[in-house]
Amino acid sequence: MKRLAIEIPAHYTAAVGLLLYLYPWSTYYSNFYFTWTVTLLAYLLAAAMITILALGFIVVAEMLLWKHGRFARLTVGCLTACVLLGILSLGFGPGGWDLPGVRLRGIFFAEWQFLTFFFEACFPLCVLAAALEYGRKLPPQGRA
Repeated sequence: MKRLAIEIPAHYTAAVGLLLYLYPWSTYYSNFYFTWTVTLLAYLLAAAMITILALGFIVVAEMLLWKHGRFARLTVGCLTACVLLGILSLGFGPGGWDLPGVRLRGIFFAEWQFLTFFFEACFPLCVLAAALEYGRKLPPQGRA
């Protein structure tokens, strides 16, 4: 549990950093009329969405699938998170979903940006989550 207290902020920080790299603040703040708080909230929400889904599904897969090897469990968790983030990317992008009052769709999903969001942000961050979880030592498991 202590390790998760380190993994979650590390993954969230990496997500915010990668999103700021892929979607530069100077471009998305200066070219629109939204306040800086709305723009910042969009970045933080997108990073939280990636972190919650990526780490969440990987940790759940690690705990639930006992019969298979650890690498297989982490791969299943990573792929599940990638599929769900892909569905969210398609929903926010071509599907037109949006959160009221936040420019989440305008920054990360407008036009063809949803592909950048999935392939260049979500997929690498899911792999990072799996790597962080793989580095964590698990307590000994009892046999049922």
